[in-house]
Amino acid sequence: MVFITTKVSNAEVLFPAFSSSNIFTFKPNIVTVPKSAPPPVYELIIGIKMLVNIGAIFDFATYLDIG
Repeated sequence: MVFITTKVSNAEVLFPAFSSSNIFTFKPNIVTVPKSAPPPVYELIIGIKMLVNIGAIFDFATYLDIG
């Protein structure tokens, strides 16, 4: 499926695992899936730049104690 976006939204999200007070604001692209199309596999796709902007750190080696 090719995603074509024509709509943008404003969203505020709180990630309590990272912070109990920081609210992250972003402008996601909105994709409308036709009813005749198969359901999407993902509900939300966050890119690397957005992860950096919200300060998300994925250190799986430390988290899984394999590093």
